[in-house]
Amino acid sequence: MKICIKFTRSNPVSTKMEILVNDIICGYLRMPTNEASSFHQLVALGCAKGIDTFSSSGKFSDIDLKQGTQIIYVPYHADGPDHPDSEPGFVTSINKQGAFC
Repeated sequence: MKICIKFTRSNPVSTKMEILVNDIICGYLRMPTNEASSFHQLVALGCAKGIDTFSSSGKFSDIDLKQGTQIIYVPYHADGPDHPDSEPGFVTSINKQGAFC
């Protein structure tokens, strides 16, 4: 199965995206931007290796993330940046799954 998330509108507060399966739009989602980042990673990690392909396109948020940008690391189990396990850090690398610190 070919799965694609296309970010159609995104800012630091909310994100709208199209979900495509086998190049057919199957729905639209709108959610807080911090949740959209987690959703993107969840879908990417949930694709079966060798069976599914995952891609994403569009601009995610208006924040220009690059190496050295200060961010807050929010673990998967946390409900947001105010969770006690969240911690500040700096971007060390960026790939299709997200930014890492």
